[in-house]
Amino acid sequence: MKKSTLITLAVFAALLVAAVAVTTKKPERGITRLSYAEVKTDGVDRISITGKNPVELKKQDGKWRLDNGKEADNAAVTRLLDSVSKMKSNDLVTSDSSKYAEYEVDAEKGSTVALYAGNAKVAELTAGKNVSGGMAVRTDDGVFKVTGLAQMMFSKANGGWIEHRMFEDKPDEVSRVELKLAGQKPYVLVKKDNTWQPEDPKALPAGFRFDAEAARSLASQLASLRAKDFEDKDPGVEKTGLDDKADTITFVVTPKPPEPPKAEETKAEEAKAAGAKAGDKTPADGKIAEVKFKEGEKVDKEDLVFVVA
Repeated sequence: MKKSTLITLAVFAALLVAAVAVTTKKPERGITRLSYAEVKTDGVDRISITGKNPVELKKQDGKWRLDNGKEADNAAVTRLLDSVSKMKSNDLVTSDSSKYAEYEVDAEKGSTVALYAGNAKVAELTAGKNVSGGMAVRTDDGVFKVTGLAQMMFSKANGGWIEHRMFEDKPDEVSRVELKLAGQKPYVLVKKDNTWQPEDPKALPAGFRFDAEAARSLASQLASLRAKDFEDKDPGVEKTGLDDKADTITFVVTPKPPEPPKAEETKAEEAKAAGAKAGDKTPADGKIAEVKFKEGEKVDKEDLVFVVA
């Protein structure tokens, strides 16, 4: 066998051993990972976002609001919190601070998001630019690529965090629409027996052909109106055209009464309350003992008062 052949075989054997060693070695310890799985976002009541689109969000009386008091888009805030709690990655892009600007996670272009529960900061990260399949996120350990995220979830331009829905009313509860259109006689549309009709057919504009389905659609659209954009200050009548001659549309809502409980449920609740008042206990077989009271006697159950006949 030639000397060159022996050298070639030796090199091949060395490469084979190295390849086996690499593919069979144990996982490396101390791998840098990003994870906020332990963060409990249900207790978060303040969100501070600094950077190119700074904003302060606070939870008050169960609703999120901006620091100027305007109601925030609760769905958008919920998506942000859910995204943080589910955020995880072991794809470390870089830990070199000189490259932060490249991924837009620096002080100038990044959006630093801090979550607070009371006075305690429970999480902090900097959201950067969108990268292939996800978004760049910076923590103390460096910059990670996190899949399933987009920059717009953490950084919104002026008005992006404000609730765009103009009314909280349910479209199917609109029962009356009053229309005052410029140059026309006012008229009213009402819903009777779940069908829309003019309150006074004679008040409709000349040549007007009434369409009940169009009236229903109008009422639904009014209650579902969403703002497209916001102005911090009133720009004035010259720009808006909202003077005394502007069209005015008013709608009235009649909330549906709550559905009455079924007779069986009502009797069971009354029997439970009666048993609690009399000191009786439910038998082991699960049946409620029959308890009789004098006519007109009141039985208290928590904040409710039942009158047992």
